[in-house]
Amino acid sequence: MTYSSRTSGAPTAPALPALAFGDCNAVVKTDARAYAAQVATVVTSLRAYDPLGDVRSFASKSCTLEFNGVKLVAGANTPVTVHVGDTTDTTLMIPFHGTNVTTVGREKFNWNAGLGALFIPGTGRGGACSTRSTLNVALDHLRLQATAQAMLGKTSNELIDLQADHTRALPFQSHGLALEGVFHHVCALIDTVKGDPKMLALLGVDDLLYRNIVLMLRPDLFAAQEPALDAHVNAKRPRRALDPLCDFLVSNLSERITLSDMERISGMSERGLQYAFLQRFGNTPLQWLRGARLDRARQQLVCRDQSSNITELALAHGFGKPSDFASHYRRRFGELPSETRAQLRGGGASPD
Repeated sequence: MTYSSRTSGAPTAPALPALAFGDCNAVVKTDARAYAAQVATVVTSLRAYDPLGDVRSFASKSCTLEFNGVKLVAGANTPVTVHVGDTTDTTLMIPFHGTNVTTVGREKFNWNAGLGALFIPGTGRGGACSTRSTLNVALDHLRLQATAQAMLGKTSNELIDLQADHTRALPFQSHGLALEGVFHHVCALIDTVKGDPKMLALLGVDDLLYRNIVLMLRPDLFAAQEPALDAHVNAKRPRRALDPLCDFLVSNLSERITLSDMERISGMSERGLQYAFLQRFGNTPLQWLRGARLDRARQQLVCRDQSSNITELALAHGFGKPSDFASHYRRRFGELPSETRAQLRGGGASPD
């Protein structure tokens, strides 16, 4: 299923909080049974979904998006009780508005907006909520493991214990890491590109999500990486150790390249790679990549037979918004992309 543009439901439905993304394209329902049937297509082990209070005051809306192996469901609803049986699915449930209580066996979890999310590795559960808005992320255990290995500079044979075999509440702030903002940033980016799956994949949004979730699962593993130790390790690396990675990046500027890709190619951990780039180039890996892409974009702008407009050029070089591209371009070259092109066309305003 892709980003939906359908709308339905009575205009007098109770007010609901905004969806995490896709609010203007939401599927709206006021029939609890119809919505439960829709939820069951995503949560295949759903056993019960019942409104709290007068059933006539029930309302819900949702938007579903899939890209590059990631499935996201943004949902909002009035108070309900829910019962889900055991499943093979693993889900991270992120509250954007409201309060939630989930019970697994004899253990009760509170996951409320602004405080934390709930990680559920296929366990049967029951729960209740206030009027809420949530973001649900379907997760792949193998990809979680591969992402953690890349971030820690480990090989595929070195398994990392992500403690991903039991339900638990994951705080947004732990070991000095503040992680809630990443989910809001991702959802804002989804709306900016209108849920375009190809654009989201090119921007590496799926990798950003997985990296943030790994940090939530085991923040201690990353807090334990002392900068002084990483500096000592990287000081022993030859100055040209980044050359193979940089050569690869320059040869693939128009392709999707994530931070996890850079870590795997270089064999360095997240902290080690950051330090190596700062030591040699004075910027981070992603800043270096952005600069290389801006240089390539300028080369294309000054080419007189270049037919792509500036918006297409921005998207082709990994910028989700043309305004971001223009801002970074001006910071690097002292002029806007349209000004570069206008000069080559003999002046005058650019149509882009």
